[in-house]
Amino acid sequence: MEDIFHLLDIIKEMGNKNIREITKENIGEVFYKSNIKRIQELGLVKLDIYKSDQKSKFEKPKELTYYMFTDLIVRSYIEQKISLYYSLPNA
Repeated sequence: MEDIFHLLDIIKEMGNKNIREITKENIGEVFYKSNIKRIQELGLVKLDIYKSDQKSKFEKPKELTYYMFTDLIVRSYIEQKISLYYSLPNA
């Protein structure tokens, strides 16, 4: 249960910081405190929640984070907006 509240805190802080595009991958990386280039470039390592001492108890980080994230959407605890993009074949 702690992990779900922690995940909600991450989503809330990312939303409060006006991060334009929040992906489940980015949420997972912050949840498990990954220090990869993409997270650094997006400035997510500067989030207060990223700097917290909380650690997950799960062994399979990304799979379970995505499952928890999807479950929160299905149960309407969070709302997901989808952006669709297309490219022209000869552009």
